[in-house]
Amino acid sequence: MPAKKLSKLTDEQEALMPAYRDKWLQIGLATGAVDMPQAQRAIKAAYKAASFKPPKVYLRSYSPIGGALVAMILQQGVRQGVRQGVRQGVEQGVWQGVEQGVRQQIYGAMDAPWLSLYNYFLEVCGLACCVPLQGLMDLATCCGWWAPYSDVAIVQDRPSIIAMDGQGRLHHESAMAVSYADTWGIYAWHGVLVDKVVIEHPEQITLEHIAKESNAEKQRVLLERYGWDRYLDDTHAVLRDCDTEPSGAAGLRGLYQCIIQHRAVQILACCCASTGKTFHLEVPPNIDNCRQAVAWLANTEGKPLNLLVRT
Repeated sequence: MPAKKLSKLTDEQEALMPAYRDKWLQIGLATGAVDMPQAQRAIKAAYKAASFKPPKVYLRSYSPIGGALVAMILQQGVRQGVRQGVRQGVEQGVWQGVEQGVRQQIYGAMDAPWLSLYNYFLEVCGLACCVPLQGLMDLATCCGWWAPYSDVAIVQDRPSIIAMDGQGRLHHESAMAVSYADTWGIYAWHGVLVDKVVIEHPEQITLEHIAKESNAEKQRVLLERYGWDRYLDDTHAVLRDCDTEPSGAAGLRGLYQCIIQHRAVQILACCCASTGKTFHLEVPPNIDNCRQAVAWLANTEGKPLNLLVRT
């Protein structure tokens, strides 16, 4: 019997996309220890689908770094790894059963891990070509990272904590944004991965540290954690212009000229009327005053505008 081919989704099938997006986002953000019995069953199914014999030994680690260390120790005694075989051997057959145009549509709409695509096609569209991935789907619901080898499978716990900001970006103001049971983890500031000192000891950030940072996003975080007012004072920034927002609601504005990474820049400092937060935004060097800076940022020609509706 020829394989079922899908060229168009029904309205009912499209209506289920958000549910599968949310389902797999929850799976991807789940925390806690691995469920070893479930993981072993899922791994056996994945190996079988890829035409490999199941591993003889299952090892658990508490974090990705722990799993990497276990893998390094085992490299001397473990035979050829089958990491790519398990995934690619299964995936190849699945890709062949899903039409290219449909794949492109679903990827954009789902905004979820790659397995969500096949889970959707399997459960909603009934595509049997996705059945071989069932083991990997089940595995994703009960553990974190994992490493398949010919005789051994290393299974890792999910994070103990995942902290995010209001926009769903990894973020924690005073601790790891992602942490594991063995104390390993990563630090992040509104989605930007940073060093421990940036989060736990911002008082140790120096002007030299900021100047040497080549990554623009990380440098922005360093400046924010260092404190813009402090940075402008410590670098002897020149105040070129100062005025009051025309409506009077947002208070004073200042246009400063300073040096960032050996580059002369101009910074507009202004206060948000609704939140009271102060923002520092770079403007071109040919800007002469605060009013021009606001107009440039608002993409208007001289018309005054409350800048901070654009934060």
